[in-house]
Amino acid sequence: MGFHVSWIAARGWTAEELVAETRWELSGEQERCLNVGVFAASPPGWALLVGDGVRYQPLVAYADALALSERTEVVFFATDDTTMISVLTFLRGGETVWTALADCSEGPAPVALTGAPPARALQLAAETEDSYEVPALLGEALVGFRHDRHHPVTLLHR
Repeated sequence: MGFHVSWIAARGWTAEELVAETRWELSGEQERCLNVGVFAASPPGWALLVGDGVRYQPLVAYADALALSERTEVVFFATDDTTMISVLTFLRGGETVWTALADCSEGPAPVALTGAPPARALQLAAETEDSYEVPALLGEALVGFRHDRHHPVTLLHR
């Protein structure tokens, strides 16, 4: 089964601003970690919207990240443990700046870095044995959030 997660991180926004912009509402229900559903999180300097679970992952979509990137720097992450594909994309000005894609659907494969990734992305791609982990490690390095770690989150609803 595994993880089916996507998240959007908006630099310099509050969780409340991101939730309102994406047409969600805070439930007030706090959790210690992700569970199935849509959540908000607030690592320092970022606001996150997280979809966890097969049913909820598609509700936190790349199209929303792309639209948000018109107004701030945005990081989009998605992983699917069933297909063994994970991706992290950095967006700014309505465009993709760089992407790290790990497609391990047919077995181990190197991470594909496109665009202009930072030196840290190149370093992690070179040093990490399990390429599937690289997008998650980059997300944690950039934003301070990783889907399979404990972070305080707030459940959202529509």
